[in-house]
Amino acid sequence: MKKVLSTILVLSLFILTGCSAATKDTIRTVETVKGKIEIPNEPKRVVIDYFVGDALALGVEPVGTTYVYKDSVFEEDLKDVPSINGDDAYGQYSMEAVTKLKPDLIITYSEADYDNLSKIAPTVLVDYLNMSTAERITWMADVLNKKEEGKKLLADFNQEVAGYKQQLQDAKISNKTITLMETYSKELFVYGNKQGRGGEVLYDLLELKAPEVVQKEIINGEQYRSISLEAINEYAGDMIMIGGWQEDPMDLVGNNSVWNSTPAVKNQKVITYDSSAYIYQDILSTKEQLKNITQSILALYE
Repeated sequence: MKKVLSTILVLSLFILTGCSAATKDTIRTVETVKGKIEIPNEPKRVVIDYFVGDALALGVEPVGTTYVYKDSVFEEDLKDVPSINGDDAYGQYSMEAVTKLKPDLIITYSEADYDNLSKIAPTVLVDYLNMSTAERITWMADVLNKKEEGKKLLADFNQEVAGYKQQLQDAKISNKTITLMETYSKELFVYGNKQGRGGEVLYDLLELKAPEVVQKEIINGEQYRSISLEAINEYAGDMIMIGGWQEDPMDLVGNNSVWNSTPAVKNQKVITYDSSAYIYQDILSTKEQLKNITQSILALYE
């Protein structure tokens, strides 16, 4: 009887040890802005929203994402990937839609949805406002267990950035100031470097200068601001880059006398951009924006 009990104890310890080892092999802990989160070591069913381009660049195909705007660089790649927005493409996330996808990992930038998403699967929050592209990719590569892919991706990316900066330096444009603007619902906004629309590309990667008021009040402050048309000259740099959210920005400013008297406009130093494509800040979108913005700026000074 003692031998039987001894055998059972040994087997029980073996099973428990084996389960513990298996858990360690399949689950790991990552640091996030929400604290330490346990996630799958090798996630297979990833749902990711705004920074889906980062996952694609690291070789991860998501099982679900948010509505993909027309003309985004990954529009074709994600055409068959289910949306987590439910019936309303521009609406709130549908927790039912997310649940149906059976994710084993959720990566979100939405703090408002974090708690509800966390009830469905392990969820990590991207602290994007406090991360550069390099910092975010390094973190994302760790979360997705793609560290080597992340290192190569960043090495190639940094080389591209250096090349574009050199082109602007060679053209003696690096000392010019530029202002990022966007129109929306009959309002004009000025943006900084943390709200997409090419802001990080302009001010952080290409290291172009913002007018002093933009640097002080927006880049170092609230990141975006609605301004009156009468105040355009106060915020305008040597160049202006302007888009319209689902509208033509010229419908608002094109016939305005202040806009037309602005030196950047009079000197034909205005770049227009597609807001729906430039809304993204992931690395694939950023690479495309780097190329397009550099080419557009160079064309202004030919």
